[in-house]
Amino acid sequence: MRYFIILTAAVALLLGCEKQEKAEQTVQEQPQTVEQAKFKLAELETNICPACGMILKTDAEVADTVHYADKVYGFCGPKCVDTFKANPEKTLAALHERMEKMEGMHKEGEHEEGHEHMHNENDPH
Repeated sequence: MRYFIILTAAVALLLGCEKQEKAEQTVQEQPQTVEQAKFKLAELETNICPACGMILKTDAEVADTVHYADKVYGFCGPKCVDTFKANPEKTLAALHERMEKMEGMHKEGEHEEGHEHMHNENDPH
């Protein structure tokens, strides 16, 4: 009888520990929240919103990100994400064109000080 009580207590203890381990595993398997998964500016392909040309200066200005062609692009808002997703190749081509123009302006000294937005005729803002 004594052994039966000890055996029952041991089985109950083992089953209780197993349930606790499963509960801990379930918590660990949940996806990260947006804040935890958010990319830092330095991790993005560029600090320029591909859709509208806004220069993203801080991590807080990155409203959303999209993975495309093994790269991560940061966006200033949901409208820009939608614009990009509708035609990523066209959006990236326009981004590269704006970046080349901006680079040329810096070389020629024509860039206005404090200018923070590369103009785009398709700007969703």
